Amino acid sequence: MIKGLRDLFDPRIPPKVFVTIRLGPKWADKLHLEQGIKISISDDPSKPKVIGYARVLSISKKLMTNITNQELRKNIGAKNILQIYNDMAAVYKKKKVSLFSVVSVIELEPEIFSP
Repeated sequence: MIKGLRDLFDPRIPPKVFVTIRLGPKWADKLHLEQGIKISISDDPSKPKVIGYARVLSISKKLMTNITNQELRKNIGAKNILQIYNDMAAVYKKKKVSLFSVVSVIELEPEIFSP
């Protein structure tokens, strides 16, 4: 998955819009349309490993069960709702995760900077 994510920021490859899905509404509440953000592959927020930058195209809060097929196709990780649930349950062991959990669905466009 990390190679696929890195490919999104390769200046030799045309930019491709992608989606990231995060547990809870906080991401949707913090971000704004057209905002530029850093894309990191680190699990430690105090030590981000920034691999690129992206612009926010859309933001929505919804139940996990309401994620659309189009959003799943563009998602950088899991491609079905059960996979998303399993991935989030594994990461957020201390939080209760269900198929009816609220998630933030964030559509992003890579910003490619040629050297």
